Order: sequence, then C-alpha cells, then structure tokens
Amino acid sequence: MAPELHFAAAGVSLVQSADEVSFHMIEAAYAAMKLQKVRPDPITPSPKKLSDAPAELSPQKAEKPAAAAEPSACAAPVKEQLSGSALRKELLRFIQKEGDGKPEGVSFPAVCNHVSSTPADEVSRALEKLVDAGEIFTTIDDGHFQCL
Repeated sequence: MAPELHFAAAGVSLVQSADEVSFHMIEAAYAAMKLQKVRPDPITPSPKKLSDAPAELSPQKAEKPAAAAEPSACAAPVKEQLSGSALRKELLRFIQKEGDGKPEGVSFPAVCNHVSSTPADEVSRALEKLVDAGEIFTTIDDGHFQCL
C-alpha cells in the first residue's frame, strides 16, 4: 500500500493585516530558494597534506612593542588572495562589521580595499552571488551593500 499524502500545520493564527500574508509568502519563497541552492564548494575543507620534510625553524626574534591601534580604525585588510566561498565569507563578515549602524551600507571601493589582493572583478562576482543568495542587498545604489 502506498503512503498517503498529508499536510501538517505547526501553528495557525488569525491574520491581522494583508501585510502578514505577503511577508509569509516572501519568507516561504526565500526558504525554498535556500533549500534548492547547490553548494559548489565543500562545507568543510579537505585536510592539508603533511610533508615529510623537517620544518626549518628560524632563530628567535626580539619582539617590538606593538603600536596602539586607533579606536576608529576599520578592519585590517586581508593580505592573501581569496576566492570562492572563503572570499564570500570574508566579504560577508566585513560588510556585517563595517555596515553596522550605516543605513547606506558599505561602498564597493571600501570592500575592494579590504580584500586588496583579490581582483575587483572577482570581488564583484562574489558580491553578486551574495546578493543572489539573499545574504546582502544593495542600498542607495548598486555600489553600496548591507547585510540582511
């Protein structure tokens, strides 16, 4: 015998305005899109291969006292070139941190400056993927981004 189709409702409440219906439809569509999204990059990176060669140690260096950081200084730029999911995660983290309290969001040049080692066209593609995924959105123009 084949299983029967059924529907379960976890909670039901009266609608106070038509806006609640619209919000629910948008929320349901967003959840469906997130579930259908294919992840091209693995969630956990593959383990690094350990080399059999002995590690070369450098002589101990004397430490210099660190200069006091300015309180208004923004996040330190990333030195290494990022790509794929690592780039998207770093961009999302930077936009969350720098865009907090700024209704206009973070500008594209500021984002590119943060990941200065990565080409601007690759940064642009990563930002487009984040917008398409619904993680960030454009604010005052197509060059300013803010997190949801």
